[in-house]
Amino acid sequence: MLRSPEAVYNYCASLIQTLKARGYDASALERVQSTAYTTSSEWLGELRQAVLDTRSVASDRDLSAKFDEIMQYVHIAWPNMVFNSKRRWFQFHLLTAVLMMLAAGVCVYQNAKVRPTMFLRHDDGTLTTYDEVRGWPFPFLRKGYFYMSEEAESLRDLTAGEWHFIEPLDYPIEPVPWSEKLQSHCIIAIDVLCSGGIIVSVAFVSEYLLRRREGRKQ
Repeated sequence: MLRSPEAVYNYCASLIQTLKARGYDASALERVQSTAYTTSSEWLGELRQAVLDTRSVASDRDLSAKFDEIMQYVHIAWPNMVFNSKRRWFQFHLLTAVLMMLAAGVCVYQNAKVRPTMFLRHDDGTLTTYDEVRGWPFPFLRKGYFYMSEEAESLRDLTAGEWHFIEPLDYPIEPVPWSEKLQSHCIIAIDVLCSGGIIVSVAFVSEYLLRRREGRKQ
C-alpha cells in the first residue's frame, strides 16, 4: 500500500513507463508527475483526475489494479473529499429551483394579467366597446365591455353606421360588461405547454451551466 508522496511518485513513474511501452497515452499522469508531490487537496484532486483520464484509455486488468492502488491512496490522504458528487438527472441545485419558481411566477402573471384590446367606436360617437383578454401567449378568455354616452338611446340599431378602431380611452364612468367567452380548451392547453416549456428550459440551462462548472472545479 502507498503511504507517502514519495512512494506515489515512484509508483507513478513506473506506471508511466508501462503505459508508454504498451502504446497508451500517459500525458495526464506526466503532467502531475512534473509537479511537487504533496498531500494538499489541490494536488490530490489533480492526481485523481489524471488517473481517471488515463484509466479511460488504458483498460488492461493489471493496469486497473495499479490505478486502484493510487485511488486508494487518494482516498486515505483526502478522506473528506466527496468522490461521488455527480448528481442524478432529477437532483436540482437550489439556484435552479429558485429560477424555476421565478419563471413559473412570470408565466402565471402573464396568464392572469388583463389586457384591454380592440377598442371600437360607433361612427356617431355614442357608443364605445372594447375587449379584455386573459392568457399568454394566446388569449383563452375574452370579455366584452361598452361605454355609452348620455346622448345614446337605450335602444338603438347598431347595425346602422360603421365601427372604427380607436386608441384606448380613459372614461370617468365604469364600463358595462356585455359578454364573456372562453375561446377554446385547446388554447388553454397550448398556453400551459408553452409555460411548462419555458420552466423546463430554464431548469435545463441552469443545471447544464452549474454542473459544467462543478465538473471544471473537480
